Amino acid sequence: MLKTTLCAVGLCIAAGAASALETRWTFRYTGFENAETGQFVADWNYRGTFVGEDIDANGVLQQSELMSFSVDEFPDLMDPRACNPNRFCTLTGFSYDLHRGQLSFRANIVYEDEISYSSYTMVAGDRVSFGGYSPWGSTSVTWLWTDQTRFEISPPPVPEPAAAWLLGADLVAVGIAARRRS
Repeated sequence: MLKTTLCAVGLCIAAGAASALETRWTFRYTGFENAETGQFVADWNYRGTFVGEDIDANGVLQQSELMSFSVDEFPDLMDPRACNPNRFCTLTGFSYDLHRGQLSFRANIVYEDEISYSSYTMVAGDRVSFGGYSPWGSTSVTWLWTDQTRFEISPPPVPEPAAAWLLGADLVAVGIAARRRS
């Protein structure tokens, strides 16, 4: 019993330490309201990926700790080659709480050439808007987050190291109590 308890404590500690390694996350938001029509579309979704490492081990991945970030079908916004002379890309306000699973960012992509212009903005938790014009016409649409918008991320958040220690301490206490009874 004590051996099992110590193994469980070790696994909890290892899970907390794993958050300090470089990791690739994939995320998806599903279910948005079309701002123009007011209609909620349950299966409308946006996806993205990011790679980073919690270098300062504070449990929050900041933009300075990112290696790459892509949203929807746009290329890596952290790679200067992805944003060519006609495309302007920015990522601001990025943070990901490794323990709570809270993701925050603002991504902007603007494309402009002699005959066309398009822009895409995603503000996590608020809106996704895109629009533009070309000789063939213009378009504009905004999708809004609602309380029905679902967020998924993989790998899932890791419990706080302190929570793992408390769980481990509880398991040890239960193991000791069980041993005393027998």
